[in-house]
Amino acid sequence: MPGRHRELAQFLRSRRERLSPADFGLPVGPRRRTPGLRREEVAQLAGVGVTWYTWLEQGREITVSAQVLGAVAQTLRLDPGERSHLFTLAGVFDNAVPCEAQPLPGAVLATLEAVRPFPAYVVNGRWDLLAHNPEAEEILGGFAGVPRERLNIMWLAFVERTLDGRVVEFDAESARHVALFRAGMADHPDHPAWKRLRDDLLAASPLFREYWDRYEVSRPMVRSKTFIHPRAGRIHVETASFMINGGPPLARLVVYSPADETARAAMRILSPSPGAAVVALA
Repeated sequence: MPGRHRELAQFLRSRRERLSPADFGLPVGPRRRTPGLRREEVAQLAGVGVTWYTWLEQGREITVSAQVLGAVAQTLRLDPGERSHLFTLAGVFDNAVPCEAQPLPGAVLATLEAVRPFPAYVVNGRWDLLAHNPEAEEILGGFAGVPRERLNIMWLAFVERTLDGRVVEFDAESARHVALFRAGMADHPDHPAWKRLRDDLLAASPLFREYWDRYEVSRPMVRSKTFIHPRAGRIHVETASFMINGGPPLARLVVYSPADETARAAMRILSPSPGAAVVALA
């Protein structure tokens, strides 16, 4: 049995055995030897076949749908962390988990303030903008007039075109962003919000459509890029992203740090005013 399937079998068994039949109004007879629920009881409560559930708990190679796995998770009374673990072990994406904006931990907003004047922002896996400091809005071309539901890095770059003239090697950077988006979507192939954004981008941006058709993929990494700001001039930065625990699914903090002293000096010019503050959109 492969390691992941073995872990799945052990996890399901442990969650089943911790439940009391009395919790579900089931009789507890003197002959019951199995701690917790029996497999057939879990199957009945979840509305799935006994054989199918037995094979699932045995770690066999079977087809598992998100809907059925969700019923099992609900029956076993898994908390969000346990549910996520179950879906990961089963190799199934949980469509019930939203990738929409959710409240960010206060510590993340404090970090956005603390790194100023370095531009920094927070996005979820779909590149929706969840929060940013004033320097990030300045270097990314501004978001004035953009509807809140369209505050998405992909939409800003390819439809609003806020980065036009701002990024050196714009074509290469644009192609890489589409490759990042495609790689991320592979983890959410059936999520309606992902599909809606992809379809909207394909319809609204010929450039996005061109890069999408190349079928390139990429993952976030530390790298260099150069911006040209109308007031601060040329700013050479290194980008790094950090996953955020305890916030929206797949949220990450992106920070542009200066690659040289010239860029460090230029970043001090980015703040639009002394009173400008971090903006939280989630």
